[in-house]
Amino acid sequence: MERFTITNGPSSLELSTSLFYGDWKNRIAISFRGRFSTGPKEEIELLAKVSGATREDGSGQSWNIIVFLVKTDQLATGHYSTKSRRGFLDLKIDIGSHIPF
Repeated sequence: MERFTITNGPSSLELSTSLFYGDWKNRIAISFRGRFSTGPKEEIELLAKVSGATREDGSGQSWNIIVFLVKTDQLATGHYSTKSRRGFLDLKIDIGSHIPF
């Protein structure tokens, strides 16, 4: 499992729009900027479609999320704060020597 630390993510409006707007083929992708826990340390952008979100603490700003990565159509789960726009995604991949995003 590979952890992607989000350093700059979507607003709460962008997060909810990706979840609720359109059907699966026409869902809006949103951007998560950050870096992987292993491999190159430069920030990259992951584009993802939100498949699910649940309130983590009742604040309306802390979310457990499920996303599908646009380029690989791979599932990732994690935690995201719309207040700080930070969080993490856990991907079930081994990025090895390259990042396919």
